[in-house]
Amino acid sequence: MRKLLTSILMGVVLCTALPVSAGTSGGVTYRYLDRPFLELLGYLEGPKGYNDITGFTDLRPVRPVSQMTIREVLDFQMMLRQKGAKSSAMGRYQFIYKTLDYLVKLHDMDTNQLFDKRMQDHLARLEMARCGFYDRTLDVREVGDCLAHTWAALPLLTGKNRGKSRYVETGINSARTSPEVMEAILRARSVRDVLLAAELKPAQAGFNVSGQIYGNKGHPMRLARVRRAADLDGPSQLAPRRSPSPEPRPKNLEIQ
Repeated sequence: MRKLLTSILMGVVLCTALPVSAGTSGGVTYRYLDRPFLELLGYLEGPKGYNDITGFTDLRPVRPVSQMTIREVLDFQMMLRQKGAKSSAMGRYQFIYKTLDYLVKLHDMDTNQLFDKRMQDHLARLEMARCGFYDRTLDVREVGDCLAHTWAALPLLTGKNRGKSRYVETGINSARTSPEVMEAILRARSVRDVLLAAELKPAQAGFNVSGQIYGNKGHPMRLARVRRAADLDGPSQLAPRRSPSPEPRPKNLEIQ
């Protein structure tokens, strides 16, 4: 986990994608860094990648998940539910049937599209946008708790169950990272916040930062001098440009 967090923060600073932007009343544009969060989420939820399938069943589709259409994925998930599987989670971000079906209907999506890497990233971004990830004015705890409602591996950030999975009562789910790490990732979701986070000591930021960043006898590098690299997979052309108004969401009672 320490190595992962180091690489994620390196991705923030050396930057990874700047896929989305949002204007402010003062005319300042904040570019949002969602790739680090997506990397953390994928590591926690679907460590086997975009073809990952829930471990609560031995049933497998005839093709890799990323080569299936959205309709084929939904049909396979429905079959898992009918056969009594504890989970229908599929893909890097472990979308369960209810969440995927909800997103498809809400956004009137063509289910003949492939459930490939770009589509899975896009779907994750839609859920992130619903939770206000792209609205930097929202408190990180509010955003984090909303995200924890969708993804069981994420910890709640408020209340008596802070640090625990929203679905801990199922007995098969647990938070796989700390609330401090989640808060640090969410605080660093815009360029301005990344610059502020880089001025903090590693413990304050919630990361074990590599010497490549704090390598000059403990002094942080000047980020303005760091050359920004393009995200390896490029920003999704379907990425939301701003946080939409919250949509009503059905109560998610399915075990993840």
